[in-house]
Amino acid sequence: MPPAGRITLTGSQRRGLRRLVRAGRTEQRLVTRAKIVLAAAEGSRTR
Repeated sequence: MPPAGRITLTGSQRRGLRRLVRAGRTEQRLVTRAKIVLAAAEGSRTR
């Protein structure tokens, strides 16, 4: 599998994703996706 590309987020994008993660009424599948994007932007590896 080829390596994943680097994800760069603006400050407002990062704040929006964090807001989704913290909100109590956000669908869990959306929370999971937001966490994945935030982790990838921080350079975390998936495996």
